[in-house]
Order: sequence, then structure tokens, then C-alpha cells
Amino acid sequence: SLLSVFLAGGGDTDSISVAAATLYGVHGQSLLFSVALNLSSDHNKTIEWTAKLSSAHFRILKQKATNKTPTVTQSYLQRVELYPNGSLLLHNITPSDEGVYSVSVTCTEGNTERRDIRLQIEVPLSGSSSVLYPSALQLLGNLTMNCSVSLGTRPVFSWLKDGQLLPRDNPRFRFLQAQRVLFISGLQSSDCGVYSCVVQNSVS
Repeated sequence: SLLSVFLAGGGDTDSISVAAATLYGVHGQSLLFSVALNLSSDHNKTIEWTAKLSSAHFRILKQKATNKTPTVTQSYLQRVELYPNGSLLLHNITPSDEGVYSVSVTCTEGNTERRDIRLQIEVPLSGSSSVLYPSALQLLGNLTMNCSVSLGTRPVFSWLKDGQLLPRDNPRFRFLQAQRVLFISGLQSSDCGVYSCVVQNSVS
């Protein structure tokens, strides 16, 4: 659903509609900040896109209604495109682009209204490892297995034995460090098998 705000000025009403308050982008791809600006006939309206990344604020671009092309900040040249409806296309996104993006409209009287869109960047996972084969020689004591990834954002870990998810209600199985570690106490012959770790995030 569209989220809208309205700006009154000079007897007319302007609206800013945002398709989504949070967007999810993939490292290396392009992303569209989809908005719809319904502006009155005031030719002195100014449209501006800014970004708050970490603790710093950046102006991305600024355009007056009388200008055909926006003024783009140097660091965003060749990376952004502004559409007639106010939407912003950002190319080649990286984790450093994660933050809050704002689109604003300022009317002649100086009144400004804006909408914020949060951008969350996902990096595909790579370099995951963890497959173990407990043998009869390990049936005395406990066993610890670790799972890791070398690259990727917000990984979710799960453990399988012989291709089946391990039960969470077995008191001998403990899942530690956000399920990165599997600890099995009091090993039994029934624990023999192939253990593997599955790592996923929203893009891999």
C-alpha cells in the first residue's frame, strides 16, 4: 500500500506517496526507490533526495520544477537516475549504501514535507563449511561441530543429520551462538550419521 503525506502551499495541495517504507537490495545490483509526486502548478517547488548513512548525511540530488535535469552530488554521478514521478534509481549498491533515504518537496513559502525509506543491503553467502561424520571412535563423551561463512549478511543457520532437520526438543542437542555451533552430549550409537549445516539469508 502507498504511504502518503500532503503539503499545502499557495492554495494547492502536493502529495508524496511512497510504495514501501523499507527496501531490501542486493550487493552489486540496482534498486528503485519508488515514489509518486503529485505537485501543484507552483513552478518554484524543489525536489531533493538525501541519504543518512551511518552517522553522516549526504545530498544525492536536487531539482527545481523549472529545471529539466537535477543537480547531482559528485559522489553519486553515474550512479543515480531521477524519474519524472520522483522515483530514484540507484545503481551498483554496496553495503555502505545501507541507511535511510529521504525525498522532500519544498514549496515557495519554504514549507517542506518529506518521506523516509530505509534501505537494507543483503550480501549473498559464500564460503560456508561444516560437514562431520561421527564414528564409533567418538561414542565416548561429547561432540562439538562448528559452522561458518566467510561472506554474507544476516546468515541463518540450521543443522541436519542424514538430510533431516535435527529435533530441537532433544536435551542432548544444544544449538549455540545463534545456531553456529552444535553440541551433542553423551554420544550414542544412534548419533552416527552425516551432519551438515545449512546457511541461508534472504538472497541466497
